[in-house]
Amino acid sequence: MQHTSGLRDQWDLLWLAGGRDDDATEDEDVLAMIYRQRNLNFRPGTAFLYSNSGYTLLALVVQRVSGLPLWQFARDRIFVPLDMTHTFFLPDRFRILEGAASGYRMARAGGWGRTAYLNDTYGPGGLFTTPEDLVKWYESLGTTKFASGVLSKEAVRRGRLPTGDSIAYSAGLEIGMFRRRRYVGHGGNDLGANGYGMRFPDHGLSLAVVCNAREIDAFTLARQSAAFLIALPPAASPAKATVPADTVITVPLRELARFAGMYYNPSTLATRKVEVRDRKLVWARGGPGTPLDAIGPNRFRFPPGQPAELLFPPTVSGKPQTMLLISGATITQYQRAEPFVAPARGIGEYSGAFGSDELDVVWNVVARDSTLEFGTRGSWQQLAQPIFRDAFAIPDALVIRFTRDRSGRIDGFIADMPRTRGIRFAKRR
Repeated sequence: MQHTSGLRDQWDLLWLAGGRDDDATEDEDVLAMIYRQRNLNFRPGTAFLYSNSGYTLLALVVQRVSGLPLWQFARDRIFVPLDMTHTFFLPDRFRILEGAASGYRMARAGGWGRTAYLNDTYGPGGLFTTPEDLVKWYESLGTTKFASGVLSKEAVRRGRLPTGDSIAYSAGLEIGMFRRRRYVGHGGNDLGANGYGMRFPDHGLSLAVVCNAREIDAFTLARQSAAFLIALPPAASPAKATVPADTVITVPLRELARFAGMYYNPSTLATRKVEVRDRKLVWARGGPGTPLDAIGPNRFRFPPGQPAELLFPPTVSGKPQTMLLISGATITQYQRAEPFVAPARGIGEYSGAFGSDELDVVWNVVARDSTLEFGTRGSWQQLAQPIFRDAFAIPDALVIRFTRDRSGRIDGFIADMPRTRGIRFAKRR
């Protein structure tokens, strides 16, 4: 429940196997995919990485130990005791629900379209509820409604790694600070749905935001609501202030240009792009990106509500090779990815058919000028941009690292996604 198992994420695996987000999914599909895996993301207990697979397995454990289907166990042991009268797991996705809000998604042809609920797999999702019922759940934390408070105590206890480091996650809840206020919360999304709930235990406030479209940012709406409902702590008096407030400065355009580029996390190979737009540094993660304020010659602050900074350690000359993303006590290091230089003969050597035994799928890779097109199952296609030698990426989704045999010829690739690492594809032809 603390996501330290190392299990690869089921949704990443199904996507890599050629699945689409509008495919129907059942427990059998998920279990078959988990059983095919021969490796983990990391040795169990040594790191934190969110994995929906663990929740699917936990739901099955509950069913086998209790002898009850999850929907009935949750109803009798959780929802009824908490008077959550409009919350349930749907036993059959084809059941007609009276009074349920329709889910919407951006249609491929543009505009909005309705979406159907497609999953018969429970644990990581599949819950139908209302914001009023979610508030009842959060209000129960810290009470003795469940087994003399045992569940509540475990739910708000930080996980800890063998190194002694704690993680900002407990038994199914995030633990963090918002505007110097301690909170627990969690969110999730699916086709046609997005939600986030929070509880501020020191102030007796619980809130929940649910939306009937994945594209609506429930997380930000919840934090904005919390900021409105909770008064900020009093500011430190000038006499006691020891650290001056950060002020926004202007960094010359030629200096900003030194920071721009593609960066990657050496551990996960996740890529992040930094650009210069309108004389500002921009954290480009799809869409319009996030403009950053300069609070130092090499230090940039995210907007209010996003307590994070970018720091570029100084170099003697040339472009910085390292970027640090600082969020609270967490520091994530990124390395600059040197520009990909296409060989004079083109990038045709990356083309071919590549198969994975762990996914039971074959990908067809086709070189398109300076990009690669990955496809399987007919119309399933994705374009990946080069990030450095033998590496291509779909930003925030997928990194492909090609491997070579002793003679230097491409013999396969390794696929990494945000919650799934090290999937090996071997070249078939």
